[in-house]
Amino acid sequence: MIEIGKRIRTIRLVKKMNQAELVNGHFSLTYLSRVENQRIKPSDNFIQWVSERLQVPVNLIVNANSDLCLKEIDRLIEKGMQQEFTEEELLFLQLEAQEVHEVIDYIKIYWLLLKYYLDQKHDFSKAREIVEKSKIHIPEYVDQISHASIFHYYMSCGMVCFQAQDYGKAHQYYLLCEAFIDLVDRADMAKYYHKLSQAKRFIHDDMTIALHYAEKAYEFVMELDDVMLKMDVLVHKGILHLALKQYTKAKQCLTEGLEIARKIHDQESEALIYYHLGIGCRDVQKYDKAIEYFVTSERINEKIRPGKNLADCYLSLAEAYKERKEWFTARSYLEKGILLTMEQELHVSFIEMGCLKVHVNKEMTGDWSNYEKDIKNILEYCNEKKQTGIRNKIACELADYYYERKSFRKAAEYYRMAAGKG
Repeated sequence: MIEIGKRIRTIRLVKKMNQAELVNGHFSLTYLSRVENQRIKPSDNFIQWVSERLQVPVNLIVNANSDLCLKEIDRLIEKGMQQEFTEEELLFLQLEAQEVHEVIDYIKIYWLLLKYYLDQKHDFSKAREIVEKSKIHIPEYVDQISHASIFHYYMSCGMVCFQAQDYGKAHQYYLLCEAFIDLVDRADMAKYYHKLSQAKRFIHDDMTIALHYAEKAYEFVMELDDVMLKMDVLVHKGILHLALKQYTKAKQCLTEGLEIARKIHDQESEALIYYHLGIGCRDVQKYDKAIEYFVTSERINEKIRPGKNLADCYLSLAEAYKERKEWFTARSYLEKGILLTMEQELHVSFIEMGCLKVHVNKEMTGDWSNYEKDIKNILEYCNEKKQTGIRNKIACELADYYYERKSFRKAAEYYRMAAGKG
């Protein structure tokens, strides 16, 4: 069991209070410091005072009954399926993450923490911290334990990695879920195949693989009364049909998804759908209509939550204006996009923006002198951030550049890199 002093310090930090604010002149800073550093045992009077200052019950500070704690964790699992967690329940989970537990109990605790930050707070930065902390207590591969919470923990980790654009790692986590899929209901199965399809879209060149799992997700969705999930799967299917140049099917899925989004007043999904309707127009070179859709999506995204969807709008608008040779407008969108992707740590989007900026500058000025240096810098960034998929594509582009200039040794070097051997 972690000592009372450490519990007090943890709660104080979560509450964003410094030591002086906590004691408020009622006790000395030296006394508090000695308690937090385990040098003295706090008095009952001190514990009562601290609990009132921190606005938590005394038992959250002095809790020593491990059986009761495990029962409370199981109660929170039941509650988390239907309701949001309170601040006191969050504190309890954060404290229990520091206790000594069996692996299965750590899995339950960290899954609930991830659920809180993903579903309740939409705080992906904090969720990433939780995933990293969980690795201290939970092995990468959990075997000889069979519990549905393992499925949910892996799914949550996959969602965090996917949001961070680490699609390969997200895919690994989703694959780990499969061993436990028989322990969850059909709604969770639908979500699983949907998430797996999303990851496969980014790690496989053959979009029919991702579409296969999207269709599987849709089969489950049609059995459920989950309008939101149905919309998400329809939109994803539309995106995959676009990638396969099946424009009629794509428009059908996206339009059906847009009708649902409007009915349930889901602006984020509306923005995503308008964006991909723009992609369909762009692919058939209807740039004016594409820009119209992209701008609609951009305006909605700027009102709600800046992130990858807004970055995608900036990138696609820059591409569309590049095709129209409106260089300064293209560069303006790229500058906004690069700033956003740096702030949000969207590594793949940042790389895509950087590559497009190189090409815009090259075509605008006709000057190739910085091309090699700029592309090589981007390749270094890809290696630093472990983005091998997009790195290989960029390496192939640079190899083609050298080959056309009969610099065969350099071409061979980058073709090897593109093949994953460099």
